[in-house]
Amino acid sequence: MARQPLSPRGGDPTFGAAAFNRVWEGGHGPSAAELAAQLAGLGIRRVTGAVIGDGSRFDSLRGGPSSNFAPDVADIGGELGALTYNHGATAKGASTPGAYATEQLAFALHGAKVGAGVTPRHARVLAIVDSPPVSILLRLMDVPSDDFFAEMLTKQLGARFGGDGSTAAGTRVITHAVAAYGVHPKVHDGSGLSRADSSSPAEVVDLLRAVWPDPLGKILRDSLPVIGVDGTTRRIAAGTVAQGRCVAKTGTLDYVSNLAGYCDGAGHQQLAFAIFIDGPPNQPALTIEGRMVAEIVKLDAAAP
Repeated sequence: MARQPLSPRGGDPTFGAAAFNRVWEGGHGPSAAELAAQLAGLGIRRVTGAVIGDGSRFDSLRGGPSSNFAPDVADIGGELGALTYNHGATAKGASTPGAYATEQLAFALHGAKVGAGVTPRHARVLAIVDSPPVSILLRLMDVPSDDFFAEMLTKQLGARFGGDGSTAAGTRVITHAVAAYGVHPKVHDGSGLSRADSSSPAEVVDLLRAVWPDPLGKILRDSLPVIGVDGTTRRIAAGTVAQGRCVAKTGTLDYVSNLAGYCDGAGHQQLAFAIFIDGPPNQPALTIEGRMVAEIVKLDAAAP
């Protein structure tokens, strides 16, 4: 149903109703109505058989390691799958995200019957909708710290580069990719919800410094929320000298608060930083992080 540039067979986390995407995805993402309109444009007026949703690109596990792969709507915000709609929603009578997505297309086609299955090898493509580019997907993920996007994109990496649309395959791809920069974190999921994930501030800074001159480094920087301005960092260092001068990603669990990114230092050099705070409650930890980034922007790397 939904196709993104990474794959011709699904996995787009933004596939959803236009009204939903206007509110939750900044207006990005394709809809079932677009597919229905394309079919109508071909002169198709009625579906006599069933509309089959193919979610076989990913495995059938609906959550990540932190929930033992069971659905974790409270933290992830929806159920995972290669065919999802409205952020992995399900509904009565549509027990999986793929069934719900198929149902939504059927509604757009005025109530055709639905089902689940695998696309026949010689199926004819009649309509295609594309996801936003990866640069936009990353910003939609990073600014609000969207765990659903993180887990979906991890499975997509596994499907595209690891031979399997699973969290395990995706994390192997991630581990291999960052090893090329000389860092070796333990990666068990895409979102960081698993407490088995581990790294060090030094490793994170090494990675941030290594990617800085690459084109991918610019994509990363542009995807991050601005300290004191937006996303999960909007209250961090707000009203200080750091506001608007740093971009960073938060990483938060109960009694774990991490912050990593780049700051524009006093000498106008870009300074990579990573702050890991384990133990204190999250709110005091965020206050400490705000004070620390306010001091980081005062640094002049060229000063003696």
